[in-house]
Amino acid sequence: MSRMHYSHPNYLPRFACNQGLSLIEVMVSLLIITIGIVGFGMAIPLQKDNVEAMQEKRIALLLAKQMMEEIQAKAYEDSNQTPVLFGLEPGEDAPRINFDDVDDYNDWDKNPPQYPDGTILNDESETPDYQGFRRRVVVENVTDYDYGNIQLDGTTNSKRITVTVSSINDPKLFDDIVIMWVANREGMELLY
Repeated sequence: MSRMHYSHPNYLPRFACNQGLSLIEVMVSLLIITIGIVGFGMAIPLQKDNVEAMQEKRIALLLAKQMMEEIQAKAYEDSNQTPVLFGLEPGEDAPRINFDDVDDYNDWDKNPPQYPDGTILNDESETPDYQGFRRRVVVENVTDYDYGNIQLDGTTNSKRITVTVSSINDPKLFDDIVIMWVANREGMELLY
């Protein structure tokens, strides 16, 4: 019996010999990697702007809620004033610590915001730096059956209070924060 001896051919197929990368393949790979790095690099500043905008909006909401809670803790009207006046009564001027009823806050407009005792929130005297924020309050007499109907003569039992916190920076990082509710002798109703 004869044995067959198999030997490898002296040649290999061409694709088996090409085990390296061609210059074109290297260039295409570098182009793809470069596009990815540039895209990632452009996303970082956008993400930073989004984080800053969220922080600004959170502070604005905090400032609006703080003012809302302060006003809600006040009486509906000044009990020792006859006739009842709308707005500040004689001797009741800033700081807000002197305000004793909700309509005393009408037309309150401060930048930067302040604590009730008048301390300005501007990063001095260990206060937070809220110089980029403006806080406004509008109080209006409204009809008892339609809170959208302003009653200028003050003969209603309802007052609509609007607190707005806005950015004075350009560009603005957030839309104005607005909290609105109605106060009456029976209590308060949050509108939005």
